[in-house]
Amino acid sequence: MIAKRVIAGLVPAMAMAAASCSGLHEQPSDTQETTGAVIAPDQRLANCRNDQRVKAGLVTAEIPYNEVYGRTIESLKALGEKAAKARVKIGCENCCAEQRFLITPREFWQFLNEVNSAWVGIHLDVGNIHETGFAEQWIEIHGPRITRVHLKDVLRHRGRCGDQSVYTNIFLGDNNWPAIHQAMRKVNYDGWLIAEMESRYRYAADQQVFDTAAALNRFIAGSF
Repeated sequence: MIAKRVIAGLVPAMAMAAASCSGLHEQPSDTQETTGAVIAPDQRLANCRNDQRVKAGLVTAEIPYNEVYGRTIESLKALGEKAAKARVKIGCENCCAEQRFLITPREFWQFLNEVNSAWVGIHLDVGNIHETGFAEQWIEIHGPRITRVHLKDVLRHRGRCGDQSVYTNIFLGDNNWPAIHQAMRKVNYDGWLIAEMESRYRYAADQQVFDTAAALNRFIAGSF
């Protein structure tokens, strides 16, 4: 059985799915991403009953990969200790191509090994992988370390050209949804599925909610 728990969220570009309806996620500011830090306020960890999502650092020409890597490891080790006391899981999202960081699933696996906390895992977004890999392989490699899953589709051929979004509704892009479903069953994933849809409907915008809900039901049922 896949995902008895589902959140369907419609969000503007660059916002986090379900943030407005659940308050489950923390979004680092541009400054904190650039310096390679991550956010999860102590008060939130101490008082919340839900898993928390964080984003790792952003690699730039000015701030090199190794520096971002070290800072992110240091931050997550400290957060892991706090999360253990609060008994709250922290999921670090795979932003891959967008952040130029932790591009491959094995790279992310080694990263989590270095954090070395049972309370820190991966918040896996099946759309963020873009052209750098395949979501189903990420799922199989990370398995029990997956805290939650973002679902959206991706148009790989668009790359990052101009103002065109690479993201689209579930089943409209290039993700291999039967393979993703099979991988989730293989690793016995039964956690949250969060639909992260950019609000792209020009007319009848509310229809996107119903379309997304229908797509989620089809995915969970494995009806392709």
